[in-house]
Amino acid sequence: MRLFFLILVFTSCTSSIDIDIPEHQPKMVINSLFKEGETIHISVTQSTGIADNFAPPIENTHIQLFQDNTFVENLVFNGNEFESNLITQPHTEYTVIAEFTTAENCSARDIVPQKPVISNASIQNVSIADTEGFILNQKLKLTIDDPASSSDYYELLLILKNQDLNGNFFYTPVYYYYTHNPIITNEGILQYYPTSLVFSDTLFNGRQAVIDVYYNVDEEWINTGYTLSIYLRGISTNYYQYKKSHYKHVYNQEPDLWEGGETPTPMYSNISNGYGIFAAFAETHIEIQN
Repeated sequence: MRLFFLILVFTSCTSSIDIDIPEHQPKMVINSLFKEGETIHISVTQSTGIADNFAPPIENTHIQLFQDNTFVENLVFNGNEFESNLITQPHTEYTVIAEFTTAENCSARDIVPQKPVISNASIQNVSIADTEGFILNQKLKLTIDDPASSSDYYELLLILKNQDLNGNFFYTPVYYYYTHNPIITNEGILQYYPTSLVFSDTLFNGRQAVIDVYYNVDEEWINTGYTLSIYLRGISTNYYQYKKSHYKHVYNQEPDLWEGGETPTPMYSNISNGYGIFAAFAETHIEIQN
């Protein structure tokens, strides 16, 4: 009877609703997550309306790059995005000013952080259930040394590395993380199923922090052995705010069959007169064996 009732509800309560969608006022979109020690790559597009599917890159743009308020160069379009010749340096501020013929000029700036320090890392075989009863079988214990001179922000990404029968390496990102460490849980992002962990040093500024992170690996990989690639990024405040809003935004785009859609979450942006993000990070990479 319950099944019949549900089918009756779903098949009999349909109607057409006309919705007036406001006309979209396009703005320029500048996106760049740039890394310390590398060149800056910037994609430039235009915001689209709800009925549009694709925003092609825009070429007729003049982008100036400044380092600590000193002009350095005009970025060059390489057929897909704009790129600098300059190599970024830590503790340095970079500013871009984008000039358009058909839209308002845009600008953004950010400071490159320093590379984070990993003092220890280890993997342990475990069997632990998350809050929904899902069993995870691996535990990463990561120790970070945090400088005392400033407020710092971090992003942690994990990638599994293994070999096939022909000796070729292949890589599988960890897409689900679980932890009960307050450094992470206080960020309020785990319920959005992030594909990386972003956090601040609010609870360990100037001290050493030990973070336990749980993830899952195929049992065969545990038996034969695998390599865990750990990417710990020191990230700017803009990067931190952007990533937190990004995970909420993506999660809330998924419809819920019973409760309907979530309230849309606006994306954080530091682009003046436009949308997007211009944010820096510095990365420390290590590998450990299971």
